[in-house]
Amino acid sequence: ILADKVYRNRDNLKYCKERGIRMSGPKLGRPPKDKELYRQQLLEERLESGERSAIESSFGVGKRRYGLNLVMERLQETSEVTIHVCVLTMNLWKRLRELLFALFQRSLLSPSWYRKLEMMNLLTGFFTGIKLKTVIVQ
Repeated sequence: ILADKVYRNRDNLKYCKERGIRMSGPKLGRPPKDKELYRQQLLEERLESGERSAIESSFGVGKRRYGLNLVMERLQETSEVTIHVCVLTMNLWKRLRELLFALFQRSLLSPSWYRKLEMMNLLTGFFTGIKLKTVIVQ
């Protein structure tokens, strides 16, 4: 679990340990006397902090640009559908940006007679990689 320092208390650590879950972050208590072990722990904490930061930033982008902060539904099911649609929209925009970047990059690098074939192959590969689950909302 990538959690903030606030959530690294004895109760939560005990709960995670009983279920075999590893919680990230600094260890409680004194740092170990072994300098090499301490350096290794600091390195792991820094890497995990970077992962958590990337996840938190995607939540922030979802709130700022895709309406995740505007979820006002009363029922859990409708709230979940709204959140799923926001996340799906975020993922589709990301794929579209990647596709447009690849098309632009290839159009600059490839000769004109080769562009049509290359574009068709790229588009076919892009759309076969998307696996969507159909959701019926009533």
